[in-house]
Amino acid sequence: MKSKILQPLGFVFLIFFLLVTVFELIVFNESFYDTQYQKLNTAQNMAMSHDDLMKSTHVLLDYIKDERDDIDVMVSVDGELVSMFNQREIDHMVDVKNLFLTVDTLKWVSVIGLGVLLLTGIYKTTYYEAMKKAIVIYLIVFGTIGFYALIDFSNFWILFHKLLFTNDLWLLNPATDRMINLFPEIFFNRLVMRVILGFVIVFGSLFGVSKYLEKRDRA
Repeated sequence: MKSKILQPLGFVFLIFFLLVTVFELIVFNESFYDTQYQKLNTAQNMAMSHDDLMKSTHVLLDYIKDERDDIDVMVSVDGELVSMFNQREIDHMVDVKNLFLTVDTLKWVSVIGLGVLLLTGIYKTTYYEAMKKAIVIYLIVFGTIGFYALIDFSNFWILFHKLLFTNDLWLLNPATDRMINLFPEIFFNRLVMRVILGFVIVFGSLFGVSKYLEKRDRA
């Protein structure tokens, strides 16, 4: 009975680690930002150079990863040297950073949890059924979220912010806040679609492994 409970929990930890890792690899891939800025003509629309866009992006991503303490960066807009982000954007990024760091911490907690379960020796016997149970749990949760994002991204994105943030700092004004022009909804739509594809690959790979283990053990 103990193993029937702990085995699926171990795979819950493992899958969580894999999903967060894939998420971080996609979100922190600066080449994606580079490509999207060019496709969306972001530099031209914001009267900035592409180099300044990438410099600002690098600062933001380093800040989110807790590799720097601020997002202070100077850029040239219409030939005038100005701060890229205003106070409202700075305050919002504090919330974003805290959210990312919390998720990253939970990722490593899941590794510790998995390690503890491995030390108990509960995986010495057949465990593909436990693996499939964990996959189903995540598929139900993320499948529902992903389907919602696919059919109505605008409302999904609004609900996402309302659920994860306790203030309205995420409501940025295109006339005064450069961040919303740097990352318009279409940008996040493409980013989220890449994340969904990454998750599909993870689930597909895990399901393939579980089927292989089942076939091997029953041979």
